[in-house]
Amino acid sequence: MKKHFSLRSILHAPESTLCGIIVLILCIGLVPLSAYANQKLILQRADAFTKPKLHPYTRKLKTKPMMRPETKSSSYNRLLVILVQFQEEVEDDPLTTGNGQFQTEADPSYIYSIGAPPHDREFFEANLEAVRYYYLAVSAGLYDLEYDVYPKDGSFITLPNTMGYYNPPNVGGDQFVSLMEEYFYQSFSLADAHCPEIDFASYDHYMIIHAGSDWQHDVAGDTPSDIPSFFIHVNESKAVPVNNGSHYISHACNVPATISQDYSTKTQDGDTFHSGYGAINSVMVHEFGHSLGLVDLYNTRNFQPMVGVFDIMDSGGAGVLVDVLDDGSYVHVEGILPALPGAFSRALLFEDQFRAAGLMQDISIENLDKKYRLAASSAKQLGNNLDPTIYKLNLSEHEYILFENRSVDPDGDGATAVYSTLDARVILYPSPIGDPDNSPSYEYDYLLPSFIRADGDSEGGGILAWHINEDVIYNQGVVYDDGSWVSNFDNNTVNTSRNNRGVKVIEADSLEDIGNEWSWWWTGTPYEYFHKSKPRLDGSGNFISWSSEPWTPEFGPHTQPALTDRRGVPSFYWIKEISHPGALMTFELEAGFFDASYTVD
Repeated sequence: MKKHFSLRSILHAPESTLCGIIVLILCIGLVPLSAYANQKLILQRADAFTKPKLHPYTRKLKTKPMMRPETKSSSYNRLLVILVQFQEEVEDDPLTTGNGQFQTEADPSYIYSIGAPPHDREFFEANLEAVRYYYLAVSAGLYDLEYDVYPKDGSFITLPNTMGYYNPPNVGGDQFVSLMEEYFYQSFSLADAHCPEIDFASYDHYMIIHAGSDWQHDVAGDTPSDIPSFFIHVNESKAVPVNNGSHYISHACNVPATISQDYSTKTQDGDTFHSGYGAINSVMVHEFGHSLGLVDLYNTRNFQPMVGVFDIMDSGGAGVLVDVLDDGSYVHVEGILPALPGAFSRALLFEDQFRAAGLMQDISIENLDKKYRLAASSAKQLGNNLDPTIYKLNLSEHEYILFENRSVDPDGDGATAVYSTLDARVILYPSPIGDPDNSPSYEYDYLLPSFIRADGDSEGGGILAWHINEDVIYNQGVVYDDGSWVSNFDNNTVNTSRNNRGVKVIEADSLEDIGNEWSWWWTGTPYEYFHKSKPRLDGSGNFISWSSEPWTPEFGPHTQPALTDRRGVPSFYWIKEISHPGALMTFELEAGFFDASYTVD
């Protein structure tokens, strides 16, 4: 049996109800892969993302730099996950979500499927499979995550204290760090005792999944003792000895069993909307990104976006969708389709592999007559003859531009679907709408800013240009209290100065919305991409077609924005003849003092 909902009736709802939501059509009854029904969810969207809530002290938990991602071990693709709960709150603590224990029974009061209990080992394994599919897309199939979830007998690791003990209200920064280090230490010490069969040394990555929700999704502010999501990395003196002291654990991701809380219902113009529901996909891939070696690209001091929705390490996990329930009301759901990392983050993790596969190349002045082909990072390429997804153009010793193609709809069907498991409680991956096999695609960028046709189809994207300043990233930094110096990269502070960012999106419209607290669009707009022509929009703002009027078909030292280094020195060469947005875009190279008849040694 299939359930169909009227897309047009949703899209014609009042604009105030559509701002910030994505429309979902649910189709039920596809071929199951387990004892639970697997389902295909077909998304239509409107532009917007939620504003992330960020904890003031979690940045203090990274007290030791991570190993750089270029120094990968043989177990770089192996992740150990432990399921941790707290002492049960016999008398409910109103400052926490839940009672400290995993919710292992279905909850009839939970009105929507995605993220719903039971939250058991099978549920979390399915969520980790979603993480695996995500990083397969990020790496163009080159990184295949292996994971194990413990305990394997259906039990949980239970800490000696209630949840509220570890995050009391009004806790100060130093006390918060001390309590989170205690929480980290107890979790793995008890895991070692509870599951002596774990070979901790065989993993590079570790993750705690704890009972309850996280602090970041306490929208109402009434459960301040929820544990925040974070990545922790301690120094040697605070590492956890395991396996009889033969191995030490110094880092881990920490994520919640759910982000759903603070449920609310409101009625507007005769329509009823439910909110507070979400999936943990985005939280998991963000925190695991830290373990792989990625850094936050938002401002970790004041929490402003610095590259916006164009990277999961900033605001790329905050997409929201809306679905129609059986009674005709709507439910808002967050976190099911995290955006891909941007060119800097992807190259940081996989540059060597990308170059070997032809997926990352340098722009060379020796190829002035070449038509450069740039495939979308969200387009799944098959075969061995792959088009690049990243081009690098050097500006100076420490500065360069990365070009990538961010297509919101590389297969051209106007939307995307997501495939789920466990009766639609877990979203596994995006999938082409018309694919009867429900195979995974790479269309995680579908929720990026784009134009919308009157029928709800998406159009847009284009070449995104990133300015990278490695002097800011690696040569500038901070001095710790003990007198030691660490780089901005190792300190997770690469983008703490809006006017001196280590990683920056060059906004094609030359209006710097991203990170501008006075802008309504401070996480990005459909006008940040470079492409050939301006869009033609109707009176309601719906996309009609690409016009004959140029948008940004060239990016060079005399364009607006200009292709320069941070001191304003123009680039020696630039790109022109940029094509329309698509799964494959093209451009040409122009030089300031050479043409194709010159030979450069």
